[in-house]
Amino acid sequence: MINRIENRYFRIIILITPLILATLVAIYGEEISSLSKYLPACLFYDLYNLYCPACGITRSIGALLEGDFLLSLRYHIAPILLLAFGILAYIELFCFFLGNKIRLIPRKAKFYQGLMTFFLLYLILRNIFPLF
Repeated sequence: MINRIENRYFRIIILITPLILATLVAIYGEEISSLSKYLPACLFYDLYNLYCPACGITRSIGALLEGDFLLSLRYHIAPILLLAFGILAYIELFCFFLGNKIRLIPRKAKFYQGLMTFFLLYLILRNIFPLF
């Protein structure tokens, strides 16, 4: 009996936590994104005048927190991809707790190899054709 109660509370916590975090981000998103001005500039870019793999992620997350998805994509694609995977994983988990086993996130290695190839090409091309 105690296992059932603990399991039920665990499920409720797992299902509600992302909703609480999303609400907090919606309320305090602009304040959080304003903290990025205190971060140092990219040393790699300063030395070589090329974008490193992480250049633009902070600005991209700041734009996401402010709700500007297109500007976020313009700065860097990784936060949008991670957000999409996170939402899909949450939907899978929610459906699993309801008793439905659905697969929204691909599980094949070829998908992830293709995704990594796309990401590497993106990192190379953004140095050739900068967007910002």
